[in-house]
Amino acid sequence: MTKLPQEDAFGGPLDGQACPQTWGLKSKMPEGDDSAKNVANPAGLSPEQTEKSAGIPGVGLAMRLGTELVVATMIGTGMGYALDHWLHSGPWFTVVFLFFGAAAGVRNAYRLVHSDLAST
Repeated sequence: MTKLPQEDAFGGPLDGQACPQTWGLKSKMPEGDDSAKNVANPAGLSPEQTEKSAGIPGVGLAMRLGTELVVATMIGTGMGYALDHWLHSGPWFTVVFLFFGAAAGVRNAYRLVHSDLAST
């Protein structure tokens, strides 16, 4: 019968701990020591305050607005270019669909802002 190793490839114990920095830390920490909690939350904020300050809410909205505008304009321009290429016409469809795409992007951004304002 083959005996299974008691150590992993790096010489650490096979006790489910992921990295060498955590080997044996459970045995070194005294019972009831809350110092690890202070490291995770140094300001002593409540969980609700921590969630609110975790990110800037306007940045996510601004990124999505910019993406909506750019992608809609690119899709409109691409559709116009494809029509021009297919119909062997000048850049007329490209120009017209560029404006259609930009209008669709502005409309999507407007709807996004108003839905975000209504939810807050």
